[in-house]
Parts: sequence; structure tokens; C-alpha cells
Amino acid sequence: MRYRIGLVMFFFPILGGIFETYASHVIPHLILNRLWVDLLFDAMMVASLFVLGGSFWDKIRALFVVEARAVFPKNLA
Repeated sequence: MRYRIGLVMFFFPILGGIFETYASHVIPHLILNRLWVDLLFDAMMVASLFVLGGSFWDKIRALFVVEARAVFPKNLA
């Protein structure tokens, strides 16, 4: 449950940033306080890294290691 909450906290600022790009053209009054919204999204992104924990850090780090291999556990159920 903690991991799922962390993933939502991690991806919500990313999706919000994408939406914010298009919302400025469609609904300009929606982003009047853009600085505060961006600060909130940045804080949520940093907090999500702590909520996700060390295993998520290892997965992110493995993206940049050439010799890294994916290992799937045998009992997923």
C-alpha cells in the first residue's frame, strides 16, 4: 500500500506538469498561482522518493547501470 501511494505521489507531479502546459492555453485562470503549484509538485516529488524507499532508489539507479539485469521473483502470487 505504501509503495502504491508513493507511486501516485511520484507520477502526479509529472502528469500535472504535462497538463499545466496545455491548461495555460485552454484555461488561463487555472494557473494564476503557478509558482505555488510548482513548489507543491516539487515537494510532493521529493516526499514520494522517501515514501517509496530504498528498493525504488535501486530500481532508478539500475536504469543507469549498463550491467544491471532484471530479476523477477518466482512466486508473484
